[in-house]
Amino acid sequence: MKRTATVTVSRLALDALARVEELGSADTSAKLDSAVKAYLKDRDLGRAGWSYPAFMREAEPGKGVVIELSVDDDLWRSFEAEAARQEVSVDRLAEQAVYYLAAEVEAGRIVLRMADQGVSADGEDQGR
Repeated sequence: MKRTATVTVSRLALDALARVEELGSADTSAKLDSAVKAYLKDRDLGRAGWSYPAFMREAEPGKGVVIELSVDDDLWRSFEAEAARQEVSVDRLAEQAVYYLAAEVEAGRIVLRMADQGVSADGEDQGR
């Protein structure tokens, strides 16, 4: 079941998300949905940069950009629970998910993730 969720992210996070061309979509909402999925999928891998950084907890949030997305209800509840577990707002964790995904792309691991999910390099579903 889908639900509508609204998050506010910084202009910097929005720019990082726009540069993630490997997801094959120009739609910001779809890219943010992919970032949330990738972030939660890697929860137990222990990768550097996954958790919300301690040094950012004291930073004042700047003016942000509101993004509305249609997301699976169970996925969103898991994301909200993870934000609560890390003691940060959903908005801040959404930014972290964007930065985490952008780092995955830079590290080249996004290609492995796409192959595991049956998606070609141009973002097309391969029917797995």
